[in-house]
Amino acid sequence: MVATGCLIEQERTTTLPLLTNLNFDGAAADSPTVLLFSMDFRDSDRNLSAGTLKPLINGKPTGDEPVPLQDLFIASGLPLDTANGTLEFVLEVQISDENRPEPGSTFDVGFEATDGDGNVSNTPTSTLEISF
Repeated sequence: MVATGCLIEQERTTTLPLLTNLNFDGAAADSPTVLLFSMDFRDSDRNLSAGTLKPLINGKPTGDEPVPLQDLFIASGLPLDTANGTLEFVLEVQISDENRPEPGSTFDVGFEATDGDGNVSNTPTSTLEISF
């Protein structure tokens, strides 16, 4: 219910970044731990590219520094001052041999954006299954 309330707030307050349609596009052909994603965004004050994107695993920060969104905008071919579009990006998941999860285990991957003014987005998530 909290997530729903957060999403409603994001939709009502147009200066807050809104992330939607998080898609897991598969693993990279050369590495099963490099995950490909795409996600739509809206940010009416057009400063999302000045912010960062933080990946979350099971609701917790991954330990990596947030990624500058400017790099993702450029890689996705988007103007830095655009108000909406689709970002394409990768997440490399580190899996230790000592704590290797069982095939069939699931985990949630989420992303949270902060724009250039420090406004924080909603956090869309996707549940993925270990299949190695």
